[in-house]
Amino acid sequence: MGIRLVEGSTITDTSKAAAQVVVNAGFAKKYWPRGSALGRRIRVVYNGQGDWMTIVGVVGNALTSGLMDEASQPMMYLAAIDSYEPAVLVRVAPGADPIPAIRTVVAQADPRLPSPNVTNVESVMQRSIAGPRFTMTLLVIFTGLALVLAAVGLYGVMAYAVAQQTREIGIRIALGATRSAIASSVLRRGVLMAATGALVGALGARWASKLLESMLYGVGRTDPLSFAIGVAVLLATALAACLVPVRRAVAVDPLTSIRAD
Repeated sequence: MGIRLVEGSTITDTSKAAAQVVVNAGFAKKYWPRGSALGRRIRVVYNGQGDWMTIVGVVGNALTSGLMDEASQPMMYLAAIDSYEPAVLVRVAPGADPIPAIRTVVAQADPRLPSPNVTNVESVMQRSIAGPRFTMTLLVIFTGLALVLAAVGLYGVMAYAVAQQTREIGIRIALGATRSAIASSVLRRGVLMAATGALVGALGARWASKLLESMLYGVGRTDPLSFAIGVAVLLATALAACLVPVRRAVAVDPLTSIRAD
C-alpha cells in the first residue's frame, strides 16, 4: 500500500505465539512521545480479556478509512491470519476497469458463489467526503446569494449617493474638475466601503473557520490563498456594482444639474 516503514520491521512471524504488531507513527508518538515504541508490549482489552503483543515496527501515518479522518490517529496492524476477512485488493493501470474480469473469474471458479461486492478506491474516497461536499455545496449557494445581495446593496447606496450629489458634481465639473477625477472619487468611495466590509468579513471568516475545520480537506482553515481569493472576489463584485453609478456621475451635465436645483 506504499506505507513507509519508519522504524523496526514489518511482521516477520505471523504465529499467535509471536504476537507481533506494527503501529503507526501517531500511535508511537501518543503513547511514547520521548522514546521508541519498539519492543513495547501492548494489548487490546475486550470484556476483560486481551493478549499481550509486542511492537516490532513503526510505519508512517495513513488515511485508512476516509479522506476526512486524521492521518495521525493511533493505528495498529495485526497479522492477517489472526483477523482475516476475505478481501482482495487489485492494483491496475490508470484507466483500467478490472471489476468485470474479477466477477468473471469468481463465476468460473465456482458458479455457486454469489457475485462479489467489488468497488474502486476512487468511489470509496468520494463517498468518504460526500457529507462535507453536500454541506459545502449548500454553503457555496448561500454565499453566492449573499454576494448578489451585497452587490445590489452597494449599487443602491452608490446610486443614491450620486443622485444626492448631482448638483455638487455639476458644480465641480463646471469649475474644471475632469470627469476622470469625478469617476475616481465615486469609485474610491465604493471600493472603500467594499474594502471595509472585506476586512470585517475576513476577520469573521477567520473565527468561523474553526467551526468548518472538520469539513475541510486539503485546505487549512487559515489558508492564505483562499482568503485572498475571497477578498478579490468581493472587491471585483464591488467594482462591478459601482460601474453604473460611476457612468451616471461622469455623464452629469453641469448646466442641467444647476438649473434643476
